[in-house]
Amino acid sequence: MDMANAQEVQVANRMPTHLNKLRIEGAEGKSFAKIDALLQEGWRFVFFEYCVSCFVFTLRRPTDIIFMPPDEHRWLRALPYIFMSLLLGWWGVPWGFIYTPIVLFSNLTGGCDVTAQTRAWLESHGQAPREMAG
Repeated sequence: MDMANAQEVQVANRMPTHLNKLRIEGAEGKSFAKIDALLQEGWRFVFFEYCVSCFVFTLRRPTDIIFMPPDEHRWLRALPYIFMSLLLGWWGVPWGFIYTPIVLFSNLTGGCDVTAQTRAWLESHGQAPREMAG
């Protein structure tokens, strides 16, 4: 396997599974050229996670990807998911106790930055994100 193919596999393995829907909050109606220009200015693609548990099951889920400007505090955008995880994440045994701190740490440190992977996906598919469904 050559280096380019290895890099594509690595990007594909790290992409959130929900990216195939390509719902990116904040990028609606922007062309790929406009998105690329904003990325050069420091904009980022990020997603947050939340954890919900109920005794014997625990769900750890990502949000939609959010296109965020460089001057916005990402952890503030994560507050709803932080509070949801704090209230509902701990109640599953054993995964609630494992996933909740991981999700909280990730969200408090600005979420998961997937700028490189999302840009690569957009470039390879030659399209701008479609608008979010109602």
